Parts: sequence; C-alpha cells; structure tokens
Amino acid sequence: MNCSLCNNVINGKYYADYWNNKVCAYHIEEGHATHCSSCGAITAKEYQLEDGRVLCKICNRNSVTHLSQIRGLIRRVKKSLVDVGFDNFQIDDINISLLTAEELAIKRNTNRPDTNNKGLTLSNVSNSIGGLLLRNKQKCTHNIFILHRLTKVEFAGVLAHEFLHAWQIKNSISLEAPKCEGLCNMGSFLLFSTLSSSLSSYYIKNLFDNPDPVYGGGFRYVHALYEEVGWEGVINKALKNNL
Repeated sequence: MNCSLCNNVINGKYYADYWNNKVCAYHIEEGHATHCSSCGAITAKEYQLEDGRVLCKICNRNSVTHLSQIRGLIRRVKKSLVDVGFDNFQIDDINISLLTAEELAIKRNTNRPDTNNKGLTLSNVSNSIGGLLLRNKQKCTHNIFILHRLTKVEFAGVLAHEFLHAWQIKNSISLEAPKCEGLCNMGSFLLFSTLSSSLSSYYIKNLFDNPDPVYGGGFRYVHALYEEVGWEGVINKALKNNL
C-alpha cells in the first residue's frame, strides 16, 4: 500500500479519506497535508485560500470564481426545482452574487467569517394598497449571496437551498428553523441526486451525517417525510405551514 502523496510504501499508521486515498500519518500530523474543504480528499496545502479553506488540485481547478462560468447551471437548478413542483419563479427576479467569507460575514452582520455558512438569502417583501385590496400576492425581491470558490456541484446545492428560502418567503411560509432549513436542504439533496458527478454522493452523505439539530436533524426529518409522501406531499404541507 503506497501513500497517495509521497508514493512511498506505508509502514505503520496512516490516514484515509472518503475517496479511499491513504497517506502516511506524518503528512497530517506534521501539518503538511489536510482535507480538501470541498471534496474531503486528503491533499497537500498547495491551494490555500485567504479564508483558511484548502482546496485539492481538482477542486481548485473547478471552483466557481465568476457567475459567467455557471449560467447554464443556474437555469438547471431552477428547472430541477420546478420539475418536482415548486413555483416557476423567474431567475431574473433574483440577484445572485459571489462573495468572500468576509463579505458574507458583513451581510450577516457578524464579525466572524464562517466558511461553513456557504449561502445567504436576503429578501424584501412589499405590497401596494391596491394589491392588498385585490388580495394579490406580496411582491418580493431576493438577493442570494454564495461563498466563492465552491465546486460547481456544491454551488448548485447551495443555490437550490437558497432558492427554497426565497420560495418560502414568496409563499408566506413560516416554519420553525429545523423544518425551514430541512426543506431547503432537500433542495440541495435534489440537485446532488440529479447531477452526474462523483462529488454528489459525498455531499449527500454530508447532508445525512450533519450533526447539527437544525440543518442535519431538520433535513433528516423532511427527508423521512419525503419518502412517505413524495415531493407533492412535502410541498403541499409546507404551503399549509404544517410540514
């Protein structure tokens, strides 16, 4: 058995990752290598970002640095959500931006950048007096901010999550935090399940394994419900605020 980093025969202790790469223990213990922030593969610290994330060579090469790289992917995210029953809202009505971790922290009104928080939706809801009298739906404008340098697959999952925040606001849905975030993570699950990429299984595993009671517990709750009633049932329950 050879080390994936130095290619020497491994004698004694070693570390392995999700992709079955094995490396000599000292690479990790001496701080020469770590896990890729995007795919979890053990990698040398060749591509370290200013926010502390470390990317492997493949994820660095395929990371999203500009929205022009993924215009078609944005449309695919919307179509995937619409195909299972979510409202057909216009992408042009939603502003999508890529931000650094520091810029995202400012948007969240916190001084602590957190690269585990990869997306944010800020919405403005308004209605005219005439619209209220005619019982028209409230007018919503949404700004979605996503952490830069994610892989395209992870970007799609984060965008689907944030789209479902916008969808809940548009439909005046008010769910407790675990159900709200669990439903949004089901959007990520949908995209990971439909994109043909080896990364998809890794990201799906992370959704199920997430120990956080809101994001992980909420996802597992909504996913179990989805297995019982399907997308139509989940969407109908959400629209009635009884998910």
